[in-house]
Amino acid sequence: MHINDLKPTRAWIMIEMSFNDYWKEKADKRRKAWAAAARRFADKHAQLEDIRKTVHTLLNHYAYHDYIESHYTKQNPIALWEQMQFRFSESGLRDALEAEGADLKSFRMETTHQDITAANLRRPEFFPDEDERFFKKISTRLTDVDTVRITLGQATMTINRYCTKDSPFGFYGLHFGEQLTRYAMLLQETEFNMLSVATLLMEIAAEMELRDEELNYHAKKLRLRTMEAVVADDSIDFTLWDDNKLAKKIEEYIAKGYTINQVIDQVLRPYKTAVKKYFSIATEQSIMTQNETLHNFIHCINKESWVENRLRPHLEEAGMQDVDVSLTKHATVLTKQGYSCCIKNHDWQDGIFSPNAGYDNFSIDISTSTPMSAVVNFLGHMPTINHRVDEYIVKALQIYDNLMCRQNEEYNKIAQHLAALSAQHTGKPVGKLMKYLRWSTGNLMNKEDAFSRMLFHTIAVTGDTSFNLEIKSSVPLIYGDELIKEKWVDAECCNVYSADPKTTDEHEWLKVNNGWDRWEQDVRSFAGHFYDVTFLTVDFIDEKL
Repeated sequence: MHINDLKPTRAWIMIEMSFNDYWKEKADKRRKAWAAAARRFADKHAQLEDIRKTVHTLLNHYAYHDYIESHYTKQNPIALWEQMQFRFSESGLRDALEAEGADLKSFRMETTHQDITAANLRRPEFFPDEDERFFKKISTRLTDVDTVRITLGQATMTINRYCTKDSPFGFYGLHFGEQLTRYAMLLQETEFNMLSVATLLMEIAAEMELRDEELNYHAKKLRLRTMEAVVADDSIDFTLWDDNKLAKKIEEYIAKGYTINQVIDQVLRPYKTAVKKYFSIATEQSIMTQNETLHNFIHCINKESWVENRLRPHLEEAGMQDVDVSLTKHATVLTKQGYSCCIKNHDWQDGIFSPNAGYDNFSIDISTSTPMSAVVNFLGHMPTINHRVDEYIVKALQIYDNLMCRQNEEYNKIAQHLAALSAQHTGKPVGKLMKYLRWSTGNLMNKEDAFSRMLFHTIAVTGDTSFNLEIKSSVPLIYGDELIKEKWVDAECCNVYSADPKTTDEHEWLKVNNGWDRWEQDVRSFAGHFYDVTFLTVDFIDEKL
């Protein structure tokens, strides 16, 4: 690092303000982030030791530079030159600390000297790597090292000055202390002489105090959520809007340009919050009681074994032999009295729980510490609460649809056309698709792919699994100005194809079409639904609407 490389907005900050003002501003900003961090710890059900490791994490390379760059000054108070001879000045550092308002009761400074050779030199670990390589190159010429160890509060700083007898100048290995990093930074003479060791030391001491304060803050939050878990029951309570408020809110959402997916996200928020709170409390209780958790499900490869050996015994013990368990490629689906939830693999750390499988992408993160008993207990509540929520969603959809039909001519035209097709082809895969498209009308309006706009009001059914629609191209050379495109849907109403998948060779078709058109598209994407928002499944719409 060279003085010319410093960022001008940070390099001279200590010249422009006192240390106390600088630190107050920085600490206050840090404290504002604690509440959000506490929520993340709560979501992860982090215990005190895990929190401690996070709060007292070691500085990375970038943070290390930030510290240095905030503490340059005109003259390093610890660096004293007399007749071209260098020494560490304890009095100079004391005066500088006192001038900045430091409490010197805990201040200590010890200096030692050692004659060295390359053989007996203890090399510190430097970062970045180029510092490591440079020091290794010059180490063969070094003859002396002066070491100063400085203590202030909880902060411990070590400075090694390496030099050669023939030269008055040296190199400095600056180490903040084991509390913050195991690495040192290599400084040249000019850089070190412009470093304010006084304010840097004060910040390290203040940093350690602030970290202890933050740890105490999170420890109190941990005690509070533990106490709440002790007295909490296993209920899943939430309040939904009444009909008048629901209609009013949906009208407001439409005015703001919300899609139907975004509306569903909003109206389901109390339900999602209640389920999340239920699992959070249950997990906190399981940590205290050492109940069996979902750890084995999250980590196991053989899901069938987990279901038979872990899940079913819990279901039988709870009297829930009627729960159907099915395994898909990415999830374990649990069904009771016609209502389903599912547990999905997310990563090697956590999983995903969908409390109602009728709303795809509607889920909460669950940790490996989530007790299996919480999932089983949820199944007992599921038919009642999911029936209630399903009725509410149907009501919200109908309100949204009525308002849009009255307010938007294009929406009304698409919806009426698709409703007629759905009624005409009931019981057929294409009829199921038309019904799904009809209740996705808000997502179909102005739906565009990379080169074209699909005109859904032009759909014409041509068979049990086939239909046509017009596409208006934004690039006439590719499609022409307007073109009728053929589409197919599979019997399960899962995917839409650009040619009959039963008779068309996919690779040959892609070769002929130069990859411009999509061969296969899942139904929800075709209907204008995105993966990062809640939307209704094909089966939900087919059954409920």
